[in-house]
Amino acid sequence: MAEPPRLWTAASVAAVKIHLETSSVSGAVAKTNRRRHEKTMTRCTARASCHAKTETTVRKARKASTSVTAKKKDAGSPKQDILSAIQPPCVAKFVTRVADHEFKKYLINTDVKRMWFYSSKPDQALRYIAVISKGKAPGEIDDEHGEGNYEFNKQKAGFAYEIKELYQLKRPIPLDELKAKYKTTYPQRFVYVPPKLLEDIKLEEQTRLY
Repeated sequence: MAEPPRLWTAASVAAVKIHLETSSVSGAVAKTNRRRHEKTMTRCTARASCHAKTETTVRKARKASTSVTAKKKDAGSPKQDILSAIQPPCVAKFVTRVADHEFKKYLINTDVKRMWFYSSKPDQALRYIAVISKGKAPGEIDDEHGEGNYEFNKQKAGFAYEIKELYQLKRPIPLDELKAKYKTTYPQRFVYVPPKLLEDIKLEEQTRLY
């Protein structure tokens, strides 16, 4: 027997309508919440990315600053660099490492770190920069294989300066240019390197021989 058609009362219709409206509102709220969540996640991701970039920039800046400071510190100063005249045959012995100490009758200030070698006649040009040790007294040279080391250790006076590193200028500076541009000349003993010369000749840009 067929089921009689269902009769919808006003109350039933109202209940269904309320259910549909509630479902629609719930769906809209859920959709809105999803959008808010997505926006929040996007902002968080952007902030994290921005923060990471900032940290990276700061680290790079600090590293660059440290590097520049270190380079400036090692670049030399008028009280750390001296200019000394030396004969070409002696220079050649330093280049070939036959000799590894420069001998002087006087003690150089312990602040001096580098000795710039002006090669005298017939060359007459500034050609090398040596990173040197502090002055050693006779008997203080441990390795006596270098030319003159054994004889120096037997002396009673004088000072020896070890050539720890040697750099060759990519462009030698002749005497005329030293006088005209840098207002200096070859010394009888030594002179401090003029600031202008330190600015123009960067140690790290020269050819390191050893």
